[in-house]
Amino acid sequence: MTTSPTTPLPQATPRRARAACEHNLRECLLLIASLLATGAAPAMADPASDCESRTLPPDTRIAACSNIIRENMLAKHAYLNRGFPHKEQREYSEAIRNFTYAIVVDPNYSMAYAHRGDAYSTTGKREQALADYDKAIETDPTNAVAYRSRGLHYLVPNFFDGNNPDKAIADFTRAIEIDPSFADAYMYRGAAYCTKRDWDKAIADYTKLIDIDPTSKDAYRSRGYTFAEKGEHDKAITDFTKLIEIDPTDEGAYRARGRYLEEKGEHDKAIADFTKLIEKTRKAAGLEFDLFERGRAFAAKGDHDRAIADFTETIKVWGFYHAYTDRGKSFQAKGDYERAIIDFNKAIERYSKNFEAYFNRGAVYEAKGDREKAIEDYRAALELLGSDPNAKAALRRLDAAP
Repeated sequence: MTTSPTTPLPQATPRRARAACEHNLRECLLLIASLLATGAAPAMADPASDCESRTLPPDTRIAACSNIIRENMLAKHAYLNRGFPHKEQREYSEAIRNFTYAIVVDPNYSMAYAHRGDAYSTTGKREQALADYDKAIETDPTNAVAYRSRGLHYLVPNFFDGNNPDKAIADFTRAIEIDPSFADAYMYRGAAYCTKRDWDKAIADYTKLIDIDPTSKDAYRSRGYTFAEKGEHDKAITDFTKLIEIDPTDEGAYRARGRYLEEKGEHDKAIADFTKLIEKTRKAAGLEFDLFERGRAFAAKGDHDRAIADFTETIKVWGFYHAYTDRGKSFQAKGDYERAIIDFNKAIERYSKNFEAYFNRGAVYEAKGDREKAIEDYRAALELLGSDPNAKAALRRLDAAP
């Protein structure tokens, strides 16, 4: 049995071990190790390698770490590594327990504080998490993981104190200074810049992440959305196309590319992307959104019959007000005013502040020659918007005051 070279095992008895475990966890571990000294641990091919593995099944890793701990109750790395599979399986109490054992063995074990902080954060214990991150950095100012995690703590909004992107950026920057190849730090600093609407700096970080890992789906996805926020839809489409090349099964990439193709007016290409999604998700959650987006693309190119068909299918799955509004607009474009009014009525029933439904219903009433109802709807739309040149122009056209 191997022991710490500087800490001899105390002479142990069961009674003494029980008493120690009630008052001093570190002495408890030492005494239990002494009691186990005569027991044989199960043989394993390479317990150290299995314990440190990130690819073996969790139970295998836990067993390997436990085997090491049986041999040496002060093996702090084994406690740390045994905490990881528990955390991966969302067994946060066990993960925290193991990280705590590692800290008991070595009160200056920076990485154990950092990972215990992550476990606390995941379970909503933000104060304990921040205290652990601070301690991790205090005990090792070069711990890039701790700076990454504390940066995330500052970035993720909290009900009581919101978020602090400037503090987050400072921590992510320090992590990058310590480890210039730390992919997570670039990813999250890019996200922090996005919260400040500093699109160019965010894009620079995502681009650096792609340099580090050319197959990073998250980097292409995030950079694509950021390009879109800047209005650079061509670059966004290029990134989502690259993402699809990396992972042809990524539904979100098809959905985003289809949406930006639609905004560019490339309706046929957008329809192709949404059709591919619909074929894949015919019985899955999210189908209604793909049907809705394809319907909008059909409507934009003037194919209102197929648009109406998609909006109708959308409503069958989930009758949200946008689908009624857009189907009403397609009926309106076809001159089917009665059905248009029915849909606008449904849309307003589902969302009483739907200014688009009020405005378009007003236009239908105007086309039907019902001046009073048209004025009423235009005024309702104007009131909801506060100020809208189209609603004001419609009221002037009808010689009505806003």
